[in-house]
Amino acid sequence: MKDASEHYDEYYSDVKKSAPFLEEMEGNKSYRRSVALQYFGKYNAKKILDVGCGPGFDSAYFLKKGFEVHACDVSKKAIDFAKKQNPGPRYFLWDMEKRPVKTKFDGMCAFEIIEHLYDYDVFLENLKKSLKSGGILVVTTPNVLAPRNRIKLLMGRDEWFKSKYHVHFFSPNMLKEALERSGFRVMSISATGKISFLGANFGGSLTAVAINE
Repeated sequence: MKDASEHYDEYYSDVKKSAPFLEEMEGNKSYRRSVALQYFGKYNAKKILDVGCGPGFDSAYFLKKGFEVHACDVSKKAIDFAKKQNPGPRYFLWDMEKRPVKTKFDGMCAFEIIEHLYDYDVFLENLKKSLKSGGILVVTTPNVLAPRNRIKLLMGRDEWFKSKYHVHFFSPNMLKEALERSGFRVMSISATGKISFLGANFGGSLTAVAINE
């Protein structure tokens, strides 16, 4: 098995081809960013950490919104790209699945990261250790219960579960339980998608907000 850093250095070997930039390019229309901004503002989070920052688009966005932004990733190639294309945030190489950072932050975001991790419980515990008491964590991940996934399974198609990079799959309840198991209090879990008004179980991407108490 490849080390995570090797795995994602390979993924980011040609960042523009490998990394999906749709969400990054949406700017103010990005749901995950709007939720993070809302809660970071509500709880006066000024110093934030973007965990698994990838090419740095989210990090640069939060910097423009006035936050002191630190950003980390396991991939050196992603960090090098971010420093060049999205300068400003304090980027550094780090594997949060292995150990927490020494600095305590007011707020943290981990966008589309948890589904890639073999030991996400340790990852969440390390996030908690890196977050100040009363700090806010925003986590996003694809929803295994998304309508399109249900339809594919009914049709006998399981390719969504054969992703080269996704090793865990989450429903709203599974995500909530994982966060609570690590000592967070979950404040909200919402979702995007055309019928997400029916509830988070019917959304395509989940956004969880939790507080470190």
